Amino acid sequence: AFVVPARDVVHRIRLLCFSGSHPGIADGRTLTPEEIVDTVLYGVVARPPTCSTHHADHTQRKASAC
Repeated sequence: AFVVPARDVVHRIRLLCFSGSHPGIADGRTLTPEEIVDTVLYGVVARPPTCSTHHADHTQRKASAC
């Protein structure tokens, strides 16, 4: 469930995609499509390791042995 109206979710995703992929706005450090998706789906806060296999498990932390 979203904590903001769906219209606001779409607006925020559009802003993140635009600003994150524009070299001038992102100070030359553009986001990859995977980074944008991970940010939208999982945020930027650390979470305890799980047995899930979503993209962030492979790029940001080692998955625990399950």
